[in-house]
Amino acid sequence: MSQRARNRVKGALFEAQVRFLLKKSGYKPIEPDGRLIREDKIRGRGGWHQIDAFGYYSYGVPCLYPVRIICEAKNYDGRVGLPVIRNFVGAFKDIAENYFVERLGSAANYLLTKRYTDAGVIFSARGFTPQAQDYAYAQGVFLVSYEDNPVLSPLLERSNDLIDSLDITNAARNSSVFKKWIYAKMENPTEVFEEDSLFSTERLGPILEEHAQLIRNIRTSYLGTASGIYPIHLLSRSGIPWRLFGNRDEISCRIYYHVGTENCLEIVPQGADHIRFYISIPREVVANYRDRYRDRMRMLDFKKQFFEYVDIPVQRELV
Repeated sequence: MSQRARNRVKGALFEAQVRFLLKKSGYKPIEPDGRLIREDKIRGRGGWHQIDAFGYYSYGVPCLYPVRIICEAKNYDGRVGLPVIRNFVGAFKDIAENYFVERLGSAANYLLTKRYTDAGVIFSARGFTPQAQDYAYAQGVFLVSYEDNPVLSPLLERSNDLIDSLDITNAARNSSVFKKWIYAKMENPTEVFEEDSLFSTERLGPILEEHAQLIRNIRTSYLGTASGIYPIHLLSRSGIPWRLFGNRDEISCRIYYHVGTENCLEIVPQGADHIRFYISIPREVVANYRDRYRDRMRMLDFKKQFFEYVDIPVQRELV
């Protein structure tokens, strides 16, 4: 198999994994309508754009159009660099500005383009370069890193075994079909699909079931914002301890880091010491803060500035 084909399948698998986690976060896929949405493509003002994942948030905010996220997902061997962000910004702005009104026959008969409050997000398995960080912030694009995240790392590590057990040639040649198929297999690994014979090999069964179990074991998956500034993806194998909230919508937590992986923070709710949530940020964010404050820099200062509070929009479960 060629390295190019393998990388294409690796990317498609990561896109499907991100879509799965976004669905758990409360985002619903936008179904193709043939006019503005096609399979894996969204129409902008200047043309159609290939997008890895997109969907709208289930719950609305007054005086805002439904929130829609336009996403890229990159599983590179290294960090995502500036060229990827530049390309994405151009496509995202073209999509976000595509709204219009068409008059059909009479003044009372209009065709209104479905409007959204669009947010551009790029997910990276291994973080971003400093230049990518700076440019994304300036352009209003959110970056979400999974670097050193103990919840997602086992899934990404086992992804290589899964890829080795696929028919790489067919998966690379039919990547759109492959993404839909592998996503369905994450939800129902033992169900028989028409595409099984196209992508499966004799070794795939047990590895696929293990992969599906790993991603289904991620019980908590919510996008949020730290201190009103930094986008984060809260992940855990535990559920949210709703009993701690009572009639409140916030709880106090302790935040820990470990030497060598300071960019991955461990969040422990007070009153539920057995529960661990994790959020990852690019290493460069921590490094830049260290360089700026040098001897005065302490992780306590860093946590106070960036993680004084974390906002997670989520519909509370009935308990």
